[in-house]
Amino acid sequence: MKNKVAICGAGGFLGSYFARLLSHDFTVVDISHRDFGLSALELGRKLSGCKAVYNLLGESIFQRWNETNSYNIYSSRIIAIRKLAEALRYSDDVPALFFQASFAMQYDNYEVHDEFSTSYADGLLYETARQIEHEVLHMSDTFAQMRIVIGRMGLILGSEGGVFGTVWKLIEKGFGGIVGDGYQCIPVIHIVDAANALYFFMQNEKCRGIYNIVIPNLCNLSEICNALNVSKTTNQKSIPETLLKIFLGDMSDAFLDNRKVLPQRLLNDEFLFTFPTAEAAIADILKTQKSV
Repeated sequence: MKNKVAICGAGGFLGSYFARLLSHDFTVVDISHRDFGLSALELGRKLSGCKAVYNLLGESIFQRWNETNSYNIYSSRIIAIRKLAEALRYSDDVPALFFQASFAMQYDNYEVHDEFSTSYADGLLYETARQIEHEVLHMSDTFAQMRIVIGRMGLILGSEGGVFGTVWKLIEKGFGGIVGDGYQCIPVIHIVDAANALYFFMQNEKCRGIYNIVIPNLCNLSEICNALNVSKTTNQKSIPETLLKIFLGDMSDAFLDNRKVLPQRLLNDEFLFTFPTAEAAIADILKTQKSV
């Protein structure tokens, strides 16, 4: 039985957590940015013998979206996918599973979306997600025996980074009240459930295709603020939309747009969420912070 699993981006926020989870049962092969400078043959050799390959690599979206950063968010992901597809041709045997991270933020602002929705938004994350998924699904033409799972990831909640870190920086500056009208839904997921879902895909051979990796209960931004006990704090100021756009550029859309996304396929496959609500996820993070 293969006991190696490759993670592209094992040094990142989700990748490092997932690598620790896998390390109990597998040898983790860390495919770093440096490895993408290798030839396809050399990279293929590193992937040889791996039970699964998880591609979590890509420039962080948690920065101001100017022209340069937006290009890097897009190109870092597409270049990595193309290099992996080429490298797998030189692998002694292809992995049973190839997982690719995409974005749950690609859906439009109007409907409730499961994985079968065809209503999408405009903008950077939509364009990037569409190209990511096109590139990865095209790999199935070459590697018919390899299961492909695309995870449309919600904004990940964890004490060491992700969207929680971005919000906390605003709180520290005195901004922590409602953003916009406060009723916009945000697709989020606790890092524990995100990592467990990735492991679940490897354990369950029936899993293939597109999955929304988000909590199973819709939540809006005001509920998140309440869970942080921020909106009830008198010295916290609400964040005007114009100010948020100055701070974050087009990334402000992640907080201002109303996206209602559900993980219907995970629920159908009987995946168990440890933190099924935003309140439970944030309570755990705050408890973790206090214990550090």
